[in-house]
Amino acid sequence: MSEEIQGDFLSYLNQTKENEYKALYDFFLDTLMFSIKVHCYHLKCGKGFYHTQFNEIYDELRDFGDSLAEICLSYTPMTFDDRQYQLHDDGFDIASAIAKIEEYKQSADAISKNYSQNRAITNLFDDMIQKLTGHIGLIKNFS
Repeated sequence: MSEEIQGDFLSYLNQTKENEYKALYDFFLDTLMFSIKVHCYHLKCGKGFYHTQFNEIYDELRDFGDSLAEICLSYTPMTFDDRQYQLHDDGFDIASAIAKIEEYKQSADAISKNYSQNRAITNLFDDMIQKLTGHIGLIKNFS
């Protein structure tokens, strides 16, 4: 194989790997931004059970995002697009907060299915989804 063809093929493989993990880097950023939203829920709900639950969800989202980025970094350098995020103060109520957390959980589940061949990624997502399911159930049953 000529050196030029081999170089082109290696570039192709690198580009393919970068594209494969770009969706995970994007989800990492989405997770960090969503964790800020959950942190706001934590601060708005006052003291007590809800305050504790939203704080735990916030911490778990941050840890999940960090772990996700570190796994991805082991495969390819971090790349981001020019996304812009806006944090809206759309008020706070438990039902809306739970609905947004459930929506995030569904997104995580959908993305994880694209990486079913990577045990580290699927285990990380499965663990996070399980934790969110537990928190959602506790909050709903407490309400």
